[in-house]
Amino acid sequence: MDNRPHVSFALSDRSYVSLIKKEIKKIAGNIGFSGNRLAEIEIIIAEITSNIIKYSIDGSILVKHFVKGTAEGIEIISIDNGPGMTNVSLMVKDGVSTTRTLGQGLGAIKRLSDNFDIYSVPQWGTILLSRVFKNPEANTTSKEIFNITTLLVPKKGENYCGDGYRYVIKKNSCKILAFDGLGHGPEAQKASEAAIKSFMSTLNIDPGESLRVMNKEIKSTRGGVGMIFSIDLKTNSTSFCGVGNISARILSEGKLKNCISYNGIIGHTFPNSLHTNNTPWNKQDYLILTSDGLKTRWDSSNLTHVLKHDPSIVAASLFKDLSRGNDDSLVIILKCNIKN
Repeated sequence: MDNRPHVSFALSDRSYVSLIKKEIKKIAGNIGFSGNRLAEIEIIIAEITSNIIKYSIDGSILVKHFVKGTAEGIEIISIDNGPGMTNVSLMVKDGVSTTRTLGQGLGAIKRLSDNFDIYSVPQWGTILLSRVFKNPEANTTSKEIFNITTLLVPKKGENYCGDGYRYVIKKNSCKILAFDGLGHGPEAQKASEAAIKSFMSTLNIDPGESLRVMNKEIKSTRGGVGMIFSIDLKTNSTSFCGVGNISARILSEGKLKNCISYNGIIGHTFPNSLHTNNTPWNKQDYLILTSDGLKTRWDSSNLTHVLKHDPSIVAASLFKDLSRGNDDSLVIILKCNIKN
């Protein structure tokens, strides 16, 4: 299971560029990139950092070693608060520039990426996604009926992440856990790991009962908050249960439904009256889960256009707008790979 966090690099001025390039190259090398493929990743990084320095007020880069099905590689997401672009498709073409340069930046990134996407709004900024696969032939659309995308970022300055997730897909059903260990750092991560272990041992019972078992099994840790969803496409329904401030929303036909959790802390102050809730699930719905590293109040109208993009862009846009900046952050986007 790919449960790795993104590594975050803040790029507030030019003095950080050399160090960031070196660190991301090191990550790519550790994944197994070498030779021409590593050189191509270096070009992508160089163009991304150059764009952030030229155009952005401030920016950051998120990097992750991803594994999804048979595909493995590096994911690079750049986020900035610059002026944005009014005509993205034009700016991605080679030879187009607003600063009298050769205008090969975005075009080069797109050519060298196995997956490329970009989302930009004037006066808001730009999010760019580049994925490079170790084996380009593995760059195929996932055959799994559930498409689950995550963005997991530790608190600034931390090497450990107290937020975590796990999901299991079985034909027409999926069960997923989002968990946030109290606080941050190594002890929070231990709580999250214990919760995930408990979750994996209770896949055959409903979400509420899973949390009851988890409450007993992680008492030796500092505890945390969590939510479990179980989605069944045969019955077009989902069951869920949560304790604490994990935010969960189902976006259905353009409308958001909040999925409310019980007050408490798993492993310590657990609610006695807890039970599993049920609600319909449409195959075109989105499930959006976030930890309290993100603000809970956001405008659903902002999702109208970004949902047309790669789910990693959607997750990054929520992180950009809502990150508190003082805690671990988790965003999970789930949708079905069903057209009709």
